[in-house]
Amino acid sequence: MDRFVDRENELSRLRGCYESDDAEMVVIFGRRRLGKTQLVQHSLSDRDDAVVYQATETTSQIQLDEFVDVAADTFPGITEIKQNWESLLGYLGDHDGIVVLDEFPYLIDADESLPSVIQRLWDQRFQNTSGTLILIGSSISMMEEATLLGNSPLYGRFTEKLDLRPLDFSAAQEFLPDDYSPEEQIFTWGIFGGVPYYLDGVKLDQELGAVLTEEVLSQKGYLHNEPRVRPPN
Repeated sequence: MDRFVDRENELSRLRGCYESDDAEMVVIFGRRRLGKTQLVQHSLSDRDDAVVYQATETTSQIQLDEFVDVAADTFPGITEIKQNWESLLGYLGDHDGIVVLDEFPYLIDADESLPSVIQRLWDQRFQNTSGTLILIGSSISMMEEATLLGNSPLYGRFTEKLDLRPLDFSAAQEFLPDDYSPEEQIFTWGIFGGVPYYLDGVKLDQELGAVLTEEVLSQKGYLHNEPRVRPPN
């Protein structure tokens, strides 16, 4: 996805956290394809104090190794720190860094104790800094279990919560060709909604029927397999 549209409220809230003198913990969740990662990346476009780590489905040790490799580009001294999440995140907090853990549920899958570790880190160390910790996830059930529910380890500790939703109709129109009629705009909205990944990925510079044939119905289409993707819980 190349174009970034709207999200001014979310950007303002994120940037407010970065500028805060207090520690901030931000939870960002929402279904896939809404641009959670792009939102954070856009908010950090003028920052040089951020570590953005996108987790994958692998072992906890590999995730730690990858995280250190990514963080070392901005904070070289982290390579000398003991490789566990509490020590690494604590070090970055002490340096007032911005730490983004994207696909946070993958990290929990590999290490179920991680939310509790972050809870202890936050209570004993991180909240005494001006660092920012951002947790991003598409699995709403896992994000709720780890951060939002009353019995979750991080409940009551986050300072900002962003429940990302599809773009509204007026924002989605920015992806549409100027020569689309009002009727075509409404039909396009009805088909693709306000999902940035869809609106920016399909080739809308042609008649709408041709768009559906090429992008959805064709086996080589950009969205052909999208209906088969099981939605996150």
